[in-house]
Amino acid sequence: MRYISNAYAKLTTALDAIVRGDGDYDKAKILLPFFYYALFFVSFMHLEGLDYAIERGGAGFDPRWPLVWTSAFPFETIVTTVFIFAAGTALFASFFPFSRLARITAFLGLLGYHAYTASFGGPNHQWDHWLWIAFILIFLPTVRTSPSSETRQSFSLVFWTAQAYLLLTYTMAGIGKAIYAAIQFATGQPHAFSPDAGALFTATQLNQMGILTPLGPLIIEHPYLAWLPFLIMLELQTFAIIVAFRPQLHRMWGLGLILFHLGTFLTMRAVFVAPTLLLAIFLLSSPFAPERTSARDVLYSIPVFGWLGRKLTHATRTTPDDR
Repeated sequence: MRYISNAYAKLTTALDAIVRGDGDYDKAKILLPFFYYALFFVSFMHLEGLDYAIERGGAGFDPRWPLVWTSAFPFETIVTTVFIFAAGTALFASFFPFSRLARITAFLGLLGYHAYTASFGGPNHQWDHWLWIAFILIFLPTVRTSPSSETRQSFSLVFWTAQAYLLLTYTMAGIGKAIYAAIQFATGQPHAFSPDAGALFTATQLNQMGILTPLGPLIIEHPYLAWLPFLIMLELQTFAIIVAFRPQLHRMWGLGLILFHLGTFLTMRAVFVAPTLLLAIFLLSSPFAPERTSARDVLYSIPVFGWLGRKLTHATRTTPDDR
């Protein structure tokens, strides 16, 4: 129990240093509407494909539980309702982003669309991040003309929670890769830390899909070109949740994760683009990132590599007499 209480005390202390409810609140309040602007934009783009969705038909359509009402309607009515409701609720929240009712309806609209895309044989994870962040943002406190310091800090805390959730999903993916790499290493198989890991993974994906990508053949022909980027990718994913507590890394980590998605698309056609806009809103524009931070502080804050950098710097500065 003492360990848990000490960990909780350290967590709250770290959060209090990040989530102040001062300038971070002002910036978070400015950023919030952009989430719903973006949600409306993508919902409108989906609405543009309504005719195609109707023409494709309902073959294989097995509605998920949020669409239990659909059994009484033809497929055309279902698709039209889901697409229009998603776009309409996103527009409603775009106009009233500080209204909890508007945020709830936007979440429900996205939930319906997400359920629709997952009703054709399996889950569609493209919009998982959007769905859960839309849910988290429901809990933002009501903001009045002159909010109290407690309200301002609560607003910032919910916004930070959305950031932390986004980063946590990458950490979960990174830990999964690390565990699998350990199993492969123990059994003598090529693993994630092998110099040719990126090339092997790219070749496997391209062979399965029977396609070529702009950078795939280059990586396969020169495996060492992918080794360092692959290790950096593992670092970005595995330690992402730690970055939530290091605001000086928010913008750099957001850029790194966006480049990760871009890189996997160009090398192995991994089409997972939906989270990149969230990374831009919540990390590239992080309200908690300090306005001025030295490059040295940023580099030393990087998990693992920053620690190694501090050790090496200390070792090179230590004289024989000091030892």
